[in-house]
Amino acid sequence: GVDRRYFALSLLICRDRSLTPAFCLYTLAEPKADTNRETINEEILADKIIEIFQRAQRRQFDPVQSILVLRDGRECGREIEGIASAQKRLTSLGLLAEHARVDVVDYHKQSVAGIRLWNRNELGETNVLEGTALFLDDRRVVLATTGEATITQGAAEPSVLVANGDGIDMRAVITSVVASAQLNWSSPRVAQRLPMPLKQTDDELRRRTFQEIRGIR
Repeated sequence: GVDRRYFALSLLICRDRSLTPAFCLYTLAEPKADTNRETINEEILADKIIEIFQRAQRRQFDPVQSILVLRDGRECGREIEGIASAQKRLTSLGLLAEHARVDVVDYHKQSVAGIRLWNRNELGETNVLEGTALFLDDRRVVLATTGEATITQGAAEPSVLVANGDGIDMRAVITSVVASAQLNWSSPRVAQRLPMPLKQTDDELRRRTFQEIRGIR
C-alpha cells in the first residue's frame, strides 16, 4: 500500500477447462510488520502465498504447471527467497508441479519520466493499439494495455515490465498481462490499464485505507 501499512496478494488461475480449477481469482490483504520499508518479510510472504493457494484448493486440484509473479514495483530485500521457499512448499503440497516454471517480473505502473507511445500517420499522432509493446532489450518492455480502441481522449499510459531473472520469455509475459487486462467484469468491451490481479490488490489496499480513515474519524 501507499503508506506501507498493508500488502496484498492476488492469485489468478486461468487454464484449460479440463483442469480443476480452470478459473479462479482470490485476493488477500495483510498488515505489514515493518512500515518503514517497502520490502515484505520473506517468511510472511511465503506463508501468504501458501495461504492464497490453499483458498483455491478443492477436493480435486490439478497442480499448477507455471506461475507468473508480477511484483507491483520491484522486488525488495529477500522477497525472491520468500517466493523460492513458497515454490518448494507448494510442490510438496501437490499444488505446484514438480518442474513448474516460476517467472518473476517487476511491474512499474509509474515512472519519473512520463512515458508515452504514439502512432504517426497521415492523420497525425494517434494512440497505439492495445497490446503494443516496445522492447528496450530482452529484459525490459514498455507495454500499453489500453490504446486507440478504448481511449476516447488523452494518451495511453504504458507500464514498464522488467524481468527479474534470466531466461524469462517476455513475449509470453506480455501476452498474459494483456489478456488479463481484458478481464473487466463491469465493462467487458473495455480494456483495463492493469492486469486483473494487480487491479484487485490495488482495490483491496484502497478499501483497507478507507476503513482506517473512517475508524480515525
